[in-house]
Amino acid sequence: MTAWSRWTRRRPPATGNPTSDSGGSDVWAPWAVLAAILVLGLALWEPFPPGIWHDDGVYVLLGRSLAQGDGLRYVGIPGEPLAPKFPPLYPFLLAVAWVLDPRFPENAGILGGVNLLLVSVAAGLFLAFLRRVLRVPLPLAVAVTLLTWMSPNLWRVTLVPLSEPLFVLTLTLALWAGARLERGGGRRELALFLLAGGLAFYARTLGVAVLLGGVAALLLRRRPRMALLTLLGSTAVVLPWILWSRWATRSILPALRDILGSYGGWLTDEISRDPLGYGGYLLANAGHLLGRALALLLPGIPEPALWAGLVLLPFLLLGLWEAGRKSLVIPSTLAFGLIIILAWPFQDIRLLVPFQPILTLAVGLGFWTLLSSGLLSMKGKISVALSASAWVVLATGFSVYRLATGWPGEPYRVRSEVLMTAVQAVEEKVPPGAVVGAPELWPGLQLFTGVTVVPSARFIPLGGDEPTWGSPRAQLALWMETGVTHILVEHGGRVHGDALERLEEVCPPGTVEVVDRKPGHVLVALHWNETCRRRVMEDGPEETPGGRHES
Repeated sequence: MTAWSRWTRRRPPATGNPTSDSGGSDVWAPWAVLAAILVLGLALWEPFPPGIWHDDGVYVLLGRSLAQGDGLRYVGIPGEPLAPKFPPLYPFLLAVAWVLDPRFPENAGILGGVNLLLVSVAAGLFLAFLRRVLRVPLPLAVAVTLLTWMSPNLWRVTLVPLSEPLFVLTLTLALWAGARLERGGGRRELALFLLAGGLAFYARTLGVAVLLGGVAALLLRRRPRMALLTLLGSTAVVLPWILWSRWATRSILPALRDILGSYGGWLTDEISRDPLGYGGYLLANAGHLLGRALALLLPGIPEPALWAGLVLLPFLLLGLWEAGRKSLVIPSTLAFGLIIILAWPFQDIRLLVPFQPILTLAVGLGFWTLLSSGLLSMKGKISVALSASAWVVLATGFSVYRLATGWPGEPYRVRSEVLMTAVQAVEEKVPPGAVVGAPELWPGLQLFTGVTVVPSARFIPLGGDEPTWGSPRAQLALWMETGVTHILVEHGGRVHGDALERLEEVCPPGTVEVVDRKPGHVLVALHWNETCRRRVMEDGPEETPGGRHES
């Protein structure tokens, strides 16, 4: 039998009493950590208006729609199409908060408090998972949990209504249930894993990684029958959303499907247009993904010095190996998650944040394994101990500094001012019945003003020479198709400047009228006439079946 076979067939040690070495600490430690993170969250919390970072506004829009009985729809967009982009679990939680207090914007505090509760419960649950499932020593379990939950990147996605805290919570539940299933569990454990994995998937579709991780772990444990049952059950869990989201995308205007519709078919179409270019993208993105992982493990360190964090990689791999001896679901889930993120055309550290608990655990467990083994000399153990201490001190120091200086909320403060001045401009300058387009602030405008809105930029990350937000011709076609009468120009004109210039070139003078100009935005009115529309269409793009506009 090979070493690999011996390892994959190895079962965790006999369970015994999980609290025998802790004097009952397994009872109070998770609750203490939960309370500590909740206190930290309350200290960091700031009252930001929903809609400052696009996705947060969309989540609140969907929560309001569910709370008011309209279903999962983009209420406020022409035609009020179905909303198949984001899974429904997080909007449902926001809907519950909205029902508790339907007064907007007075209920913004409750909406923001949802994430504070979720991230705190996730911290306590993760600590309990480390102790009860992985048998991680209490000091290491507490250190790993606190080091992870002090991450300024985690708090950046917690301070506004984004789904990452819910995903961290559901992912931890799924890892726990997967470990129980992997250890010889039967149908009951399978049902619990499918339930927890389903919650993770319906929090974020990236949760499919833990379902695939469970199947892979069972195969590696030589349990093919249970692996097949898990695969069939996982398919039954995810298939309804996949089918519904593809069907619901058809209710969305073609020009809006890339920003509002399901990503599945759209991504396939984008890749098929330029498979060689996509292959090059994957190679380049592998380095970016590694850099983002290091940024989570060493938050706040400037990028040139950040690459010194590669010294952590051997410890991370050793820690994953050690964690896999007790639960193969952990490294399998991380592997599938990284593959999915690598293949995703829109890259942001936010995608990797939910896997930070696993990454931090792996590094900490790698250090602990070496220090507690008899493989190293005293000199070697001192070197490893110094390296571990340096990592903890650097990560803790930079995290505390960023939290103390308000780094997580820094971009939100700027965006809050921009949003509220834009809201004021729309209320004062836009007549009833108008349709306002904006690249990112459109959900916030709808929430605060009730005006009909449209996301005015495309989302074409694999567009080659085209900008991510679409060419000027693609944008103009979108505006005409959705009946836009006003455009909120954000980002200093970088997104819509060329499109408006082209509109002024093709159409008569006065077509583009600036009606409000304030720091952070310009509001323009579009005086469309039939001649202008015809000229733009004649000199503009043709629409392909996939919704892309080509010249």
